[in-house]
Amino acid sequence: MQLMGCKLMNAFEYFDVRRVRCILPTWVGKMEGDRTFEFYVWNETTCCFRFNKLMIFIGKLFVLEPKSVMVVEQKQRLDDSEAAITSLQTSKEYLEKQLAEVENNIRELLQQDPGLARQIMSMTVM
Repeated sequence: MQLMGCKLMNAFEYFDVRRVRCILPTWVGKMEGDRTFEFYVWNETTCCFRFNKLMIFIGKLFVLEPKSVMVVEQKQRLDDSEAAITSLQTSKEYLEKQLAEVENNIRELLQQDPGLARQIMSMTVM
């Protein structure tokens, strides 16, 4: 019974990896949208030649800030968005490799133990 529990844990690990892999494109899409927004704000901020100071929104207030401070902050946000997207892409690649490995392990397991395969097929999903 203990051996079967370990084998089934590998199967459940497979489904958890698949769930995360399905969510990753949503996260990447959101981060790419954020990066695009940050780029446009940064671009507009750098093109404002007439103004030395710009208003920024903090909580319920608007505060007058020097243009140079806003440009630096916006550039930092843009860089952070790009780093987050790169990190998510790396995670996605890692999860795809892990998913392939778990799939192969489950396939091997089921080929080695046909009784376990029949037992899993007879289980009901609630």
